[in-house]
Parts: sequence; structure tokens; C-alpha cells
Amino acid sequence: MEDSKAFTPISRRDLLKTGGKVAAGVAAAGALAQIPGAPTVLASSARSATTLNFLTGLAGPDGQTMQAIVNQFNKAHPSIQVKMQIIGTWPQFYSKLLPALTGGTAPEVFTTHVQEMLYFQANGLFAKIDDLFGPSLPESDFAAQPMKYVKYQGSIYGMPLDMHGWGFYLNPKLLQAAGLPLRTPSSGEELAQWARKLTIDSSGNNGLSKNFNGSKVKVYGLATSWELPTLLQTIWSFGGNTLSADGKTATFNTPMVRSAFQYWSDLIFKYHAVSKPAAYGTIGVWDSAYSKNQVAMVPDGDWMRNWFPAHKNVSVKSVFMPKFGADQVAWMSGHVIAAPASLPSEKKDAVYTFMRFLSSRGVEWTTGAGHIPARTSQRRSLAVTSLFPQSTYAPELAEIGRIEQPSKVFFDVQDGYDPQFTALLNGTKSVSGAISAAQSVVSRALTRA
Repeated sequence: MEDSKAFTPISRRDLLKTGGKVAAGVAAAGALAQIPGAPTVLASSARSATTLNFLTGLAGPDGQTMQAIVNQFNKAHPSIQVKMQIIGTWPQFYSKLLPALTGGTAPEVFTTHVQEMLYFQANGLFAKIDDLFGPSLPESDFAAQPMKYVKYQGSIYGMPLDMHGWGFYLNPKLLQAAGLPLRTPSSGEELAQWARKLTIDSSGNNGLSKNFNGSKVKVYGLATSWELPTLLQTIWSFGGNTLSADGKTATFNTPMVRSAFQYWSDLIFKYHAVSKPAAYGTIGVWDSAYSKNQVAMVPDGDWMRNWFPAHKNVSVKSVFMPKFGADQVAWMSGHVIAAPASLPSEKKDAVYTFMRFLSSRGVEWTTGAGHIPARTSQRRSLAVTSLFPQSTYAPELAEIGRIEQPSKVFFDVQDGYDPQFTALLNGTKSVSGAISAAQSVVSRALTRA
């Protein structure tokens, strides 16, 4: 899946602030119909079999895996036919889903993420599905964290499909050449030292050498990967957060966030042990650099399961996310299968049948997509724990995984701080400048909650 790297810097505020306003949604849905390539799943037609339109942003290998599961379902259930439509990026997906939800023309079933649930729940856009669960689909078999996020005011509004998140990949060839062990660095200080030692300039000097030339780096010790989860988990590790516990106050202007921002700023601009994300345009994204042994360590997702086998020359070891500050924590999200509040009653049974089928295919889903099953019985099975990198990610996410704090204006909040993360790591804003901008923009967003 390119799920975690598919976000593009477009604002969703104008679309998402209309949540619950049906008249505005109808107008938006009408305009959507004029957009070339708009999904046909939003139209309905009468057929002898019950047709379910399934809209998703799974645009990478996980989308291919999901399509294969849908094909299995259609073959096994001739009286129900699911038509799956993939939207190329998650922002594009939401730009099509929201007008359909508010306009009453939504597909019968779709994907979203756990951290985004509160927005949709608070605006009354998702159907309650409490009666989906029972003896054949016990709620108790689902991991506690994702189940917490799909619940709102005593009801359940989505079925957790998986957990996915950040772990840590090591390049054994480069670590062994530097005399470093193949394990998780024990602290943020040790991680920084390793990153510097693994960074090599054009003359062969490492980043700890007095002769090191930071302007001529050939191998970087560490990569930022996708900025959003990397910075979030660093903030959490230092004891900070983006919002207060009640979700009403932005909390960027704190010593904890400053420490997290300074940590990465120093690695990039003081020690030259990490490349600016934008600089990868000269040598390719981190995975291309990794395949050329130009990056030694990188935080990234379980979905990279699909990338490593395709590069036979690449060696890799997955380990738990290291500490950056005092706490060991890994960014985590999860896909949720949900239905619209406007779901026709005559299609409810078909939707439930499809949801239960998807949930039963957790092992197949993780084998093809890399994501960790939300169901505990599947996650702990040998079929999952024997896989790479699930053998690391399954226990890691269960033990130290953390989901981003939800908000009734979640997309506004994320659109507010995400560009500041990118600006910080690329050096277009200082630590203080990025903190000030994030605090200001997110505070304004929260006034709309």
C-alpha cells in the first residue's frame, strides 16, 4: 500500500466543514458528477442480485489484495455482488466520499481510518452497526485500541479491519560494516550516535569523525520517511501531543514538542546524518536509496512487506521503534469498514454479510497487504506471527502502538500542522517558526469544533 505515503498537500477544510449540511452536500454531489473520473459507485441501479458499491482509497498492493478478497466474496455469494472502486489517494477519496455522505448518495460500504472516526460520528454521517457483532463476530476478539475509536456515545459506527503503523527497518550490511548490533537502539541518544556513525561522506569518513564533510554525504545513517507519523511519534516519545486531553487546545508551544522538533533538526542540519526529505529527489525516495545501500535505518510501515521481496539484493531486519525521548511509542492507525447513515434498510443484511466476510479474511489480508489483523485471534496465530515483518509489527503495535488523537475537526487540525512538519525537516522554517505556525493554525481550526 502506498497508504501512508499517499497524502498530498491539499486542504480538505472547505469540503469537510460542510459535514451534516445536507443542502450543501447535495450541491457538492451534483458538482462531483461533473468531474471526469468521478466514481460510478455513487449511482444505483436495480438488479436481481443485491449490489453493494464499495469505495476505498486502498491504491497500492493492499488494493490488489482487497480486490482479490472481493472477488472471492462475489463468487461465494451470488445473490450479493460487490463493486469495488479505488480512488487514487486518500485526499481524493475523502473529497469524493464526503459530498456523497452529506448528499445522501454514498456507497453502501467504504473504508476510513480509526483516527478520523470522531469527525464522521459527531456529524452523524455513519450508520450504527452494533448488531453486526455477536457470536459469529465477537466484539471481544477485536483489539481494544481500534474498538475504542469506532465507538461513540455508546454505539459502534465501524468494523476495525486492521492495525497498521510504524516500525523500524535496519540495513544489516551497513550496520555490520560499522560494527553495530542488529537491534533497536536503546535510547534517543544512542540512535543519534548510530545515525552519525552510519553516515559516510565521499571520502569515507563517518559522521563522528573530525574530518567528516557534511556537504558531501554518500550514505545517510537515518531517513525521516513520511514526516507526519515520524514527527508525531517523536512528540509522543518526548511526552508531548498535538492537542490537550480534551481535544480543545493546541499544545505545540511546549517544551516537549520543542525537544522533538529540535531532535530531528539537529540530525539533519547540525550532524548531517539525515537527509532533508526534499533532497531525496536527487537520489530517489528512501526505498530507492536503501536499495543502493545509501540509507542504513528508516522508520516505516508494515506495508513495506511488499517492497522488500521485490528487491532481492536488499537485506533487512525489522525491530521495534526506538525511543526518541523518554517513552517508547510507535505511530499506529487502522482501516475501518463503515456504512453511511443513509444505508437503505433492505441492504443492511448484505452489507453485514460482506463485513463479516472481510473480517474472516484477516490472514489473507495481512499476507498480501502487510497490515496487522484487528482481530486478536488472527493477530496471535502462527500464520501471522511467522510472517515478515508482521512477526515484529504485530507485537510492537499491540504493546506500544498509539493512535493520533481524534477531533471533531480532525482534518482541519492535521492540515494545520502537517505542512509545518515538512517545513521543519526541509529547513524552510526554524524550530521556533514551525512551532509558532502549528500552534496558530491548529488553534484557529479548533474554534470550528
